[in-house]
Amino acid sequence: MEEYSIGTLSRRSGVPVKVIRFYTDRGLLPPAWIAPSGYRYYSDQQLARLHQIVGLRWIGASLRQIEAVLAGHTSLSDVLAAQRMYIQAEQDRLRRLELRVAMAEHALQDGEASVWAQLYQLREMMQVTVEERRTWLDRWWRSQLAGQMSEDAINLFVERATAMVSDQEPSEIAASVWAAIRDGQLPRLENLPGRPRDVGIQTEESWSEWTARFRAAWQSLKHVWSSDPHDTAYQEALQDWVRCHGPLTQDTVQRLLDGFTPVAQTFDKMVMGESAVHEGLSQLQEGLKILKNQLP
Repeated sequence: MEEYSIGTLSRRSGVPVKVIRFYTDRGLLPPAWIAPSGYRYYSDQQLARLHQIVGLRWIGASLRQIEAVLAGHTSLSDVLAAQRMYIQAEQDRLRRLELRVAMAEHALQDGEASVWAQLYQLREMMQVTVEERRTWLDRWWRSQLAGQMSEDAINLFVERATAMVSDQEPSEIAASVWAAIRDGQLPRLENLPGRPRDVGIQTEESWSEWTARFRAAWQSLKHVWSSDPHDTAYQEALQDWVRCHGPLTQDTVQRLLDGFTPVAQTFDKMVMGESAVHEGLSQLQEGLKILKNQLP
C-alpha cells in the first residue's frame, strides 16, 4: 500500500496542506499512521476519504454533516435533501433582502431621512405577528385611501387585502392582492347588504346580478390584457367593464380614474414600479384615459 506525506497528499488531491491538517485535527481525516517523529502519513484510503470530504464541502455540506456521512450516521441523499432545503430558504432570504434594498433605493429619492424612517417601519412590521401585521396594513391602507374612495369601498378593499396577509413582504402582498384583482377574486360582493347603488354604482341590479356582469366583463378584459390599450379589442372590453360602473360617458370614466389613481399609486409605491403589478396598473390607467378622450 502506497503511503504519502502530507505534501504528496496535497499535490495528488489539490487540497492545500493547511486544509488537510485542519481536517486531520478535526478527526475527519485520520492519518494511516504517525511516525515517531510526528510526521503524518496517508494512504489511498485517506486520499479517497479526502475526495469525499472535498465533494461534500463543494455542495455546501457543513463539517457536522460531513462527520455524520463519513461515520455512516446519515446518508448522502439526506444531506442533499437538506442542502436543497437550505438553498431554497437562502434564495428566499436573498429575494426578500433584494426587495428591502429596492425599497430603500426608492425611498432615497425622497431624501435620506425618508430612507431611515421607512426602513424602521418595514423592519418593525416584519417582526410582528401576522395578526399585528394585518392591523398595521389595515391602518396603512385606510390612511392611503382616505378621502379618495367611499367608506364602503375602502372597507371592502381593506377587508380583502388584509385577509391575504401571511408572512409576505409588502411588495409580495401588493403582488398577491393585484393577482386576486386581476383574476376577478377581489372583492367578493355577492353577500353584501343593500345594492350596488348604495355605494355609488349607477345600476338597479342586486349585488349578485352586478357581480356576475362585472366578472364577465373583467374576464373579457383579461383576454386582451397584454394588448396595446389603443387596440379596438382592448377598448371594446374596457367599455364593457366601464358600463358595470355606470353609463359609458366621460363622467363615469373620470370617476373610475379618480378612484383608481390612489390605489394605483399605493401599489406602485409598494413594488417600486418594477413588476407586472406596475405594468398592469399602468396599462389599465392608460386605457381609461384613451377611452375618456374618445367619448363625447
